[in-house]
Amino acid sequence: MINWLAYAVNWMLNGLFDVYSFHRFIHLAKRPRHTQIALLKRILRDNKDSQFGRTHRFEFIRDVGEFQSQVGLSTYNSIQHELRLQESTGKHLLCGRQFVYLNHNADPTNHKAFPFTVNALRDARRDVRLTAYAWLRRYGLWRNQVFTMLEDEPMSFSNTGLPQGTTAGFVYRNLPAFMLRRCITNAEIAAIKDSQSRTLAHAIVALAETNVSCMLTANPATFIHLLDVIHQNFDEICDAIENGTLPERVQSEIRGERLIRANSRRASELRTLMEQENRLTFGDFWPKLRGVICWTAGSCGSSVRFLRTQLPSGTPVLELGYQPSASIGAINVDTKTNACLLSFRYNFYEFAERSPWEAGFGQLKLLDELVVGQEYYVLITTRSGLYRLQTDQIVRVTGRVHNTPTFEFVQNGLSSTNIHGERLAESDVIRAIEKLNAEHGCEIDQFLMLSDAINKRYELYVETENVAEPELVANWFDSALASCNSEWAVKRMAERLQATEVHRVPTGTINSLRMRSIRDGFAEPLFVFPHLQSREDIAADTLGALVL
Repeated sequence: MINWLAYAVNWMLNGLFDVYSFHRFIHLAKRPRHTQIALLKRILRDNKDSQFGRTHRFEFIRDVGEFQSQVGLSTYNSIQHELRLQESTGKHLLCGRQFVYLNHNADPTNHKAFPFTVNALRDARRDVRLTAYAWLRRYGLWRNQVFTMLEDEPMSFSNTGLPQGTTAGFVYRNLPAFMLRRCITNAEIAAIKDSQSRTLAHAIVALAETNVSCMLTANPATFIHLLDVIHQNFDEICDAIENGTLPERVQSEIRGERLIRANSRRASELRTLMEQENRLTFGDFWPKLRGVICWTAGSCGSSVRFLRTQLPSGTPVLELGYQPSASIGAINVDTKTNACLLSFRYNFYEFAERSPWEAGFGQLKLLDELVVGQEYYVLITTRSGLYRLQTDQIVRVTGRVHNTPTFEFVQNGLSSTNIHGERLAESDVIRAIEKLNAEHGCEIDQFLMLSDAINKRYELYVETENVAEPELVANWFDSALASCNSEWAVKRMAERLQATEVHRVPTGTINSLRMRSIRDGFAEPLFVFPHLQSREDIAADTLGALVL
């Protein structure tokens, strides 16, 4: 009762604080063009005295057309030197204010850091408050404890001393204080370098808690791996909960005090559950679970499909929101339908229709000109010195809130292969697998497709309990892929591409490959293992030894 009253009081206080801002944001969705043009003028006015602003005559730009004609498209590589120079010297090269924060991507092999000024950082925090308010509107989601695997590593700093982190971590750190207090997480755990020890520590701390109403992470595959770790180390986890001590290999990497208290009753409950079931689900551990928040679109779709089977029936999975490194990306304004609006109050957007853009032409469109069902590349202009930046990220328009389109993430534009002109995209493979599951009952949970340029073919590795012959699955897949990619059909008919080879692999194979990448330096909760890769990216002996 006390917990419920505390939740209700905090819900009301946070709701009163944010309700006006949220409904104001929805109101602005009635006039997206007016909002975007007013924002663009403010960005140009604020940065007209920067070197870039003077060079491109920001002071004399009067409308979007002039902005597009006077300011060319940019990429991260084309502005990287100016970004680093302004960061290190403080000179106003790209924008009229100093950088105070850096947002970086989660891939250490292709590090990119995007700047935030004081104003942009304040705007981003306001968007996080909108996200938090939308979550609080979902009944009971934050009523009890929230198991979180979204935190950044402990705050780090760039070479010039600026604080830095990831977008997902920024969202977590800037949630209202009452929401953070309900999160089961610990900076000490995030600091553990060994991924297996870190996941085991998360498992122990999580299972020690009985009243979990929500699970929060970025990549749903993180929770799938967590469940595997729980079953592989179940006795050790129960012993740790019973004694209130972590395993030595975990405790040795934690400097602080013990993270859990001894709870023999909870340990006994867990052991009894395991005696009753061969394999437990999150619903068994936490019967009060009311929802999961994570990425649901793009490459995460297959992981979400499997994760749903490990949750109580009907448990909603809320979209965390597409989060590019250059800004706060999308805000889930309706958690029942996962309708996500871009941060159009604080970032100016342009869009290029996918197919024409990939063919080398195509007219850029503004937010209110987009068509539901179409896919677009996103270009962004921010208050922090990014102008018409090509993000190489593809989104799909899913609907509208008033006159503003809602979006879901499709893929990074670089997630494609091309052996003989087929230009196969990761999203094509994902749609083909979904078609197989829907029309033929293949029940493929995880999959990986590799391009083999030498033999002019593709190899599809699938995790499935379905016993259909691989040759039959290959025929179904070939037909499904042809319906998603016309060039695939042409190249197959002309026999320029060999038939796809389908191999069944044991459950957990794809996750083991993902974990190998994480050990190579990726941030676990944020790293999404691509479904489409080149065979050269995978060790030659890895998959061959795992094929059933």
